[in-house]
Amino acid sequence: MKTLEFQGEIGMDGKLRVDVPIDLPPGPVDAVLVVQTARAKSAPPYDTLGGAFTGLLPDIEIDPILDEMNQQWRKKLEIEP
Repeated sequence: MKTLEFQGEIGMDGKLRVDVPIDLPPGPVDAVLVVQTARAKSAPPYDTLGGAFTGLLPDIEIDPILDEMNQQWRKKLEIEP
């Protein structure tokens, strides 16, 4: 299995054209393509950790849950005198 990362451009016809040389023998392959809009290299993909879960957990605010979990871990890690 090979993982390739490359930049492309979508034409006015709405089609993504890909021309990537791959050093595999001729024949059928299974391929997975993930397409996202380009962003600045220095920009993080999400504003918050909860943003990473956007769309996965509808109707749930994940940031308060993560804050509560963080508080619980801090409490457990406190060293008692």
